[in-house]
Amino acid sequence: MTLALMAYEANVINLEEVELPESRDRRLQFSTAQISPLDQQIAAGFFPLSKPWPISLGTSGVGCDDAGRNYFVFAEGVGGGFASGGTHAGEYAFPEHVLYLLPDASKNSEIAASIISLATAHSAFKDIAQANAGDRVLVLGGNGSVGQSCITVGLQLGLKMLIASREGTSYSGLPGIRYEEIESEGVKKLGGRAKIIIDPVGGELSGMAMGIAGPDCIQILPGFSAGAFMPLLAPRFLGGEHRIIGFNLLRRPAEVIKQRIEESIADVYAGRFVPAIKEMPFSNGVEGYRLASASKDRVVLVSEEL
Repeated sequence: MTLALMAYEANVINLEEVELPESRDRRLQFSTAQISPLDQQIAAGFFPLSKPWPISLGTSGVGCDDAGRNYFVFAEGVGGGFASGGTHAGEYAFPEHVLYLLPDASKNSEIAASIISLATAHSAFKDIAQANAGDRVLVLGGNGSVGQSCITVGLQLGLKMLIASREGTSYSGLPGIRYEEIESEGVKKLGGRAKIIIDPVGGELSGMAMGIAGPDCIQILPGFSAGAFMPLLAPRFLGGEHRIIGFNLLRRPAEVIKQRIEESIADVYAGRFVPAIKEMPFSNGVEGYRLASASKDRVVLVSEEL
């Protein structure tokens, strides 16, 4: 038996003992795990690929084996956390191809909080947009998980970025802009029209962002924090052949996912990405889910033994 965070219906989560199924996969003890935006969407019943309730939550995390080795666990890659048992459990088992050996345990919380959003940013820019140095990029949700990761990766690639948020905050020396200013001031602040739009927000902001898009602009949607529906004006994307692409990391080939995750782990250990984290004990995970839905910080559950 092990403790696990279980969702029984939308936003109804319990911490309870569950049976550990027999498995030949590597068995790990819980170390740390973020309550990610995807985990929140699954717990809220928004994720259509989830199996029927109850759901064992947790699509990624860091676990430790009996020899004291620490691994990043890409549980999502085999349905963990929505189609089978997840990482928000005291003990779990996953196949070797979704485990990434870490150099040490010094960055476990940062790894748990960063890798999926960093891998998303690496893949969105490199595999989907095929971005080149100097490309103009509008990043929506600049204070969120994906937005912050896109800033880190975009700087490495030499992209010219404008960071949009509710407050219009500037990050890493890049210009910031408030959402309501995008259409009136965005082209001026970006120095031209956007070639790439990173849009983890959705809702009405997706249509607003199109107002500063250049011809053949690629608008990549890795999420929908502002709503799943997007009111769009047809002339804005018909004339310039504007492309809207829904992003799913699992659609990349296995070797590409591996490369992007390894790049992301290297970013964290090199100090290129330091997320704002709020740690909570695993035993308080139910409250952690409530906090994660209301907090700008990344909520990370940690083992009380740490």
